[in-house]
Amino acid sequence: MKHLILSCAVIVMFAATCTADSFERLKREAVNRERLIIWDDDGCDMTHYPYQRADLAKQPASVRNFELVFLEATENTRADVIGYSGTMGFGYFTALRTGGDVNTNRFAEANEPWRNAVNEFAAMGKDAMDMATDFARRNGKEIFLSLRFNDNHDNAHPAIMLSPFKKNNPEVMVGHGHIIKCCGKNAADFAQEKVRSFVRKCVRGYMENYDLDGIEFDFFRHPQLFRTVAKGGHATDGELATMTQLMKDFRAMSEEIGRKRGRPFVLCARVPDSFDYCRAIGIDLDAWLRAKVLDFLVVGGYFQLEPWKKTAERVHRYGVKCYASLDETRLSWEVTRQKGRMLPGRNDKECWLGRIAAAMASGMDGVNLFNIEYFKHDDQRYIMQHDIRNLDGIDKTYFATYVGGGGYLPQSFLFGGKEYWKTTGVNPAYPEKLAKGAKHTFDLVFGDNLAAAKKKGKQAKIEVRVLTDLKGTSSPTVKVRGKALAGGTQKDGTATFFVDGRCFVKGANAVEVIAPDDMTLYDFSAHVSFQ
Repeated sequence: MKHLILSCAVIVMFAATCTADSFERLKREAVNRERLIIWDDDGCDMTHYPYQRADLAKQPASVRNFELVFLEATENTRADVIGYSGTMGFGYFTALRTGGDVNTNRFAEANEPWRNAVNEFAAMGKDAMDMATDFARRNGKEIFLSLRFNDNHDNAHPAIMLSPFKKNNPEVMVGHGHIIKCCGKNAADFAQEKVRSFVRKCVRGYMENYDLDGIEFDFFRHPQLFRTVAKGGHATDGELATMTQLMKDFRAMSEEIGRKRGRPFVLCARVPDSFDYCRAIGIDLDAWLRAKVLDFLVVGGYFQLEPWKKTAERVHRYGVKCYASLDETRLSWEVTRQKGRMLPGRNDKECWLGRIAAAMASGMDGVNLFNIEYFKHDDQRYIMQHDIRNLDGIDKTYFATYVGGGGYLPQSFLFGGKEYWKTTGVNPAYPEKLAKGAKHTFDLVFGDNLAAAKKKGKQAKIEVRVLTDLKGTSSPTVKVRGKALAGGTQKDGTATFFVDGRCFVKGANAVEVIAPDDMTLYDFSAHVSFQ
């Protein structure tokens, strides 16, 4: 509380000297500040304290031990923004001063040394959002609230995650008294003013009571807003207008409170990467960007619907920066469910650098790293220690498809949502059956300028791998940019080609895989290493 009082005093003194002109200048500076890497903290460092750190479970809870669970991974890295998630199900928070309900329920499994430590830290006068903010300040990083609008984990764990707001107002849930075709039955229906009013109150609580640099309105975790959509339809024009007005309300609120404190809030949103898909579920991105309710946009997540280049270009037309959300790949979950096959390596460091390089080569202004906080801290630091504007000369792995599974698919949140899947690639969960002589064509986005790396004395070697169900020694023909790769070898269904740096160029590379016989195409990757 002492920290809060001191912060408020500083804000009041600064506000007294902050004129309208100086506030607008500060706002422009804040919006235009270079941010390349946004790192999201899942918030389970409080509800599952001390997650995967049995050594800390034996020690008294402390601020530093809280930081060691997740936040420490960003120390001495190029991460510009820490997005701290304090939302555990709609209306349940780990932050203490939001105006919503604080979740103190036990989350841990009986055989794990985890516990919900909200009350434990509160007894010490500590709040999760405050501790994350202090950590960010000490480490020279910005702090954003990552506010999940309709996190629906409470659908699977209602006993510990269904908020008092929903329990006291069951009619606000999309599945209450209705048969639904998609979304989670406990998701909140934003068509109801009771829901929007509650969210306005909580956003105001965060803005007034925490020293935030910005807020990310996270509509991807999870992308569900209206009962209309949950029942199998599309959002109506009225519902689209309702959400646009709610975003205008948040912008007006940020202006009001920002001027009072003498420092602006930066506002962004994380949404699916397809404008058409967003509109169908209730998000009119064109209207939002025209109305300037957001300072930048984060697109994508556990599924990607459009090529990054197409989405970035459309967002940039509004003069707004666009960031690719690169989430932990859960493709293996869907591969297992569909009895598919996949090549290893999608959560390796080299793959993450490949994904980042490909997003930047597609015109993105930066990346949002989501749900990687569970990886080894040294691996996270390695990923975030590089200047992502120039990753030439660093080993990477590129895949034709990175994400799409684990219960997070387009059709999970929009009936018929698979129709919006416009990306080409090779999806190991949904393999392509090819007759003899047939071909599968897709683009592989490459993030390396191999000619520039060569001039720096770094010679590239590229290993292309194609996973099929072919037996024996016959390999598929692979063409990159119209030229067939030579010297392929086949073992256990994996065809391997070693090629030089002239094969791929930075950006989209057209790839053809031609079947030598009837076959199933499961997966495709290209690993680039430098000597």
